Parts: sequence; C-alpha cells; structure tokens
Amino acid sequence: MAAAVVVLALALVLAAPASASFEKVGVFGAPGEEGQLSEFASGVAVNDTTHDVYVADGYGNRVYRFSSKGELLEGWGWGVADNKGEFERCGKDGEAAHPKCNQEVFGVSGEGVGEFKQAQGIAVDQTTGYVYVLNTGRQNGVVQVFKA
Repeated sequence: MAAAVVVLALALVLAAPASASFEKVGVFGAPGEEGQLSEFASGVAVNDTTHDVYVADGYGNRVYRFSSKGELLEGWGWGVADNKGEFERCGKDGEAAHPKCNQEVFGVSGEGVGEFKQAQGIAVDQTTGYVYVLNTGRQNGVVQVFKA
C-alpha cells in the first residue's frame, strides 16, 4: 500500500504540466467603439442560431446585441439613445429614430418594465430566441424577458 502511494506521488510529480494554447480572435465593446461597455458589464450570452452576442451592461443600465464579428446591432433599455425617460432600441437594428446608441450617457435606471438597474446576468433561450435578463439592483430583483 505504501509503495503504491509513493509510486502515485512520484507519477504526479514527474507528470508533464498541462499546457493550453489560446489565440485572441477579436474584441468588441471597447472604449471609443459604438457599443462601448461600462466597467461593470456583467453577463454575456450567445444565440446558437444567429450567433449574435448579448451583453448585460449592468452599470450602463442596458443590453447590447452584437454580431459575432463584434458589430453593434442594437442596444435597449430606457434612455439608451437620448437619455429620455422611455424605452428605446438604438443602433443599426434598433428603432429608425435612434440609429446610434449614445455612448456619452448611461441608460436610465429604474423599476419599470424594460428598465434596468444593475443587470447582472443574461441568457438566451435557444429554442425561442427570447433573451432573459437578471436584474438584481431593483427593489425586487426580477428576470425580464425580451423577444429579440
């Protein structure tokens, strides 16, 4: 028994260290880019069918949808285009009135439908494409569901 333990310990010590190879293939949401994320972006999810990437931007009080290549397709939340107290969809695939998302201001936080206050997580239902956003900063934490 003692010999087996020594052999096992020796095998573990002499085993080659594990190695992995990683290659950076892209970045999006960087400062200065349309779709710039706040320092508290807190969740990412991918739609397996469209390959769109969804990001919950907790401090920015919004959700962004990017193409798999990092192009901002749309953002949504209250005031994400012009800081008005209403639900807005901005960006290329957003509302025609809001072709760009305002990077200078954060979305309006709040407790209402479509409002975010520190969105902390995000998931995509791979069957329906619905986007689920966990919103823990609200008075009563909720999961909001959006048809994307």
